[in-house]
Amino acid sequence: MPTLSPQTNSLFRYPLRLECLSLIALVSVLIYILVAMSLFSYLMSGGAPMYWLSAYAILMLVNTVFEYGLEIIEDSAIGKSYPPQFSNDYFKIFTGRGRFSRQMLMILILGGIVGQLFSAGFDYLALFMLCFIVAIFPASLVINSLYENLLEIINPISLIGFIVIVGKNYVLTVAALGVWLALFYVAFSIGLGVFLLYFPVGLFMLFVYFRYLGLVAFRRMDKLFPERDYQAEDRDIDQRFDDDARLHEFLSGVYWRMKENQVSEVIALLDPVIKLREWARFDIIFSSISDWPNKEPAIHFIKLYVTHLMKHNNAMRALSLCEWALDQDFEFYIENETVLEDMLKASVSKEQFVVMVKLLENFVANNPGHEYSARYIAVAADICQSKLHHEEKFNQLQKLLDQLERDA
Repeated sequence: MPTLSPQTNSLFRYPLRLECLSLIALVSVLIYILVAMSLFSYLMSGGAPMYWLSAYAILMLVNTVFEYGLEIIEDSAIGKSYPPQFSNDYFKIFTGRGRFSRQMLMILILGGIVGQLFSAGFDYLALFMLCFIVAIFPASLVINSLYENLLEIINPISLIGFIVIVGKNYVLTVAALGVWLALFYVAFSIGLGVFLLYFPVGLFMLFVYFRYLGLVAFRRMDKLFPERDYQAEDRDIDQRFDDDARLHEFLSGVYWRMKENQVSEVIALLDPVIKLREWARFDIIFSSISDWPNKEPAIHFIKLYVTHLMKHNNAMRALSLCEWALDQDFEFYIENETVLEDMLKASVSKEQFVVMVKLLENFVANNPGHEYSARYIAVAADICQSKLHHEEKFNQLQKLLDQLERDA
């Protein structure tokens, strides 16, 4: 499966970010509660009132997952490496962005045509139409996420054009959707208990699927949507913060959000400003947020900025920022293996080797069972022995390496 670039999170690691995991946990818990309430109501009174309530609640949760998934497609298609922040707007069926409603209308319209064909006796034509709907559904998801136009997602020219441009990768998108649906069906067929156990896994795989659709579109974005100006929002932000006074006023306002412990919201507010024009304002913003009592936003953006720095061969600055982050959070680590190894190659001083030992150790601690775990600990132990002459740390890492090799 394609990836954006070496610095992009791997496909299956993408939904393991807190943004996705929190939504998976929330939706799963709500589904479990709804099932428990429905069973209780059924046993006590036949369940009639609860069925209507549960039906609307489930529809709302489906809308939430679907809208968030299309947001993943949209963000991935324009090159973003991290999941979108969760918003309460995803719960709104009638007042949100309405992409779920458009997709349902598409299914109803095309499904109605199939039904009419069967009723009129055109069975073969109806089966052909049904196969066509299944084949174009992934294309309609991408077009819906980017165009948000009902006419586009039922337009055969747009849908077939998307398939032709994407090429052979599109076959995999259809097959993957079929596998996902089949697994859900099998789990449900076995029993309600198995289905509920499988449900969070199914959501995880669904977000993987949405991510893959976005990556497929990203690879062909220049041909798919050449008329879309995806830089307009950046230019608008750039104009808004065109002088230091406005930026200072903005940061002051964000700081008060941080005082209220709204960390996720603060990060979401800072994200488009700090990344603008290839991170041009990182230093001035970092000099402010690094002085805040809560270091989470600063550490969050360091993780992202380090990747940008290594892309532009600025390993010294990357190592310096990692040293600062480790001083604030002893468990800080870099998630990207390529970036981590490039920083290791660039290390020359004792301070930098100390940073690398801790980064390698933290990477292994945060990625249990990773294929590089033993190699990274062996490298860290070698640094302690040959570069730092730290016998105690070397022995500690050697014991960890022995344990990893026994567990392998």
